[in-house]
Amino acid sequence: MGIRIIKTIFCFTIFMLTFYSMLKAQSVSVASRIKDAKGYAFYYCINKHYVRYDSVCIVKSKDYSGSYFVQESLLSIADINKIETFIDKNYSSFYPGSPAENRNGNMVCLGCWRLYESFQFENYLRKIFLHKRKKN
Repeated sequence: MGIRIIKTIFCFTIFMLTFYSMLKAQSVSVASRIKDAKGYAFYYCINKHYVRYDSVCIVKSKDYSGSYFVQESLLSIADINKIETFIDKNYSSFYPGSPAENRNGNMVCLGCWRLYESFQFENYLRKIFLHKRKKN
């Protein structure tokens, strides 16, 4: 009887350790995706808006950071499209003032940083990646 209880406890412990390690691995995966998504978002935001608001900008032709996120990260093309859509719809609410206010300069980087650090963007990413994890 005592050996049977020890075997049961041992099997239960192995099961719990396996279950915990699987949960931890999924958590790391979501955290990695969010980190990559925020990196891509910052790249996309700066690239798109510097070209849009600054006619002498050379960022678009000289910065290949976006290819890293497309080729080397855990982001799918669908994830990237969702990130771009979020930025396209919401960037103006993070830009300080109006881009047309000052023709001698801009605050694109600050607007992108505010978006990158925002609670709304973080929640949006969590919703995307946690929903995706539940589907799989």
